[in-house]
Amino acid sequence: MTLSKKARILIGTGMIISTGLVLGLSQNKGRNAAHPLDFAIPNAWAGKFLNPQSISFATAAGRGDFVRFLYFMVNGAPTGYSFMGPDGGFVGMIKNMTNKLGGGLARAGYTTCAEIPTTGSVTHSITKDGVAMSMTMAFSTGTKLIPTGYTGAGALFEKRVTVSRGDDTVMAFEMTCDSGSGVKRGYILADKDLMKESGREIKRGMEIYFERNESTNAGKVDLLQAAEGTDSNSEKLGVTFSTTDGDSFSLYLIRTTANGGDSFGIWGSRSTNKATLNSIHQVGATTNTSAIHTVTNGANTFTECLDFSADTVVTGSGCPSATAHPGAASFNGLTPNWNISGIAGATITPI
Repeated sequence: MTLSKKARILIGTGMIISTGLVLGLSQNKGRNAAHPLDFAIPNAWAGKFLNPQSISFATAAGRGDFVRFLYFMVNGAPTGYSFMGPDGGFVGMIKNMTNKLGGGLARAGYTTCAEIPTTGSVTHSITKDGVAMSMTMAFSTGTKLIPTGYTGAGALFEKRVTVSRGDDTVMAFEMTCDSGSGVKRGYILADKDLMKESGREIKRGMEIYFERNESTNAGKVDLLQAAEGTDSNSEKLGVTFSTTDGDSFSLYLIRTTANGGDSFGIWGSRSTNKATLNSIHQVGATTNTSAIHTVTNGANTFTECLDFSADTVVTGSGCPSATAHPGAASFNGLTPNWNISGIAGATITPI
């Protein structure tokens, strides 16, 4: 199984994160950054470019780069790396969007979460690229359930802010105000027209749930992307990342297209410099229902323990155990409906 088959999983991913968007997990970009995969970056690797289309999956070192790429895709790359995507990865995207929302709310006179209303709206006139336009923030109660595994799971988020430009909805945010708890969590919906790619007939709608506990450094990101358009190949992409302490983490990713799909599970630890990589690749119309955490080496499956403690990643032992995804965060704002619990079983069903 070569990376050329697997690389397609990140081509679309790179496109959505190139738009730039956390509240989030650690964003220190120095050499001592608290990234589980920021292992002893040699000076010779300064400026190393990670692009899934150019990574060789045939060696342990190449597979190590691939694990780094997936981690950086969520959390951003530390100093010493550049990769196909913006600074900060998905975490940076969320931070960018929530910061912009916060600025708009502050201009409207709402400087704390508690002050944000649940009725009414406010409109601002802005100029973007020399073009005057109006942006409206409409306020309501939440519509999304807090996902399984998150603080307050099963309850609706308290507040929703919908941002519109003219008659077009640009994005929506939902949040719950947690005074003094150190927990920040929320939901973002980015409209597919906002995420349209320049020069390609493809639009990408995206939903994200996120949570950060500032006291324990625990964090979660759950993301679903659905693409449409003549260049999209009917792509769906789901990513779920979690850490309980900023050290040990799990990352599940599944991508399906009209031609098959790929699924990855990664379980790593910064303190031990080791990560378990499991993968499944499915071609054609056959549905694969193997659970990613139970994968063994085979024709279309792969499992390996990678040791990042030296300059060159090698296979080893003593990696974290592969585990099932703990719950089902339902992403139901897009068509077709897709439940992220599919990542738990790595169910790859061509569209």
